[in-house]
Amino acid sequence: MPDIFHAIRLKENGNLRKLASHIDEQLAEITKDDMVSYAVYYGEFQYQAAMLST
Repeated sequence: MPDIFHAIRLKENGNLRKLASHIDEQLAEITKDDMVSYAVYYGEFQYQAAMLST
């Protein structure tokens, strides 16, 4: 089993939605027969947030 160093949850935005669309599709596939029970699907990809403007 691989080590997990950390997991974070970011507020949704258009860039993240695009990058995670394949993970969303996989979750839809594995829950298609039971969308009532709670399910979590983790994936990973590289992402760097834009600089905050002041």
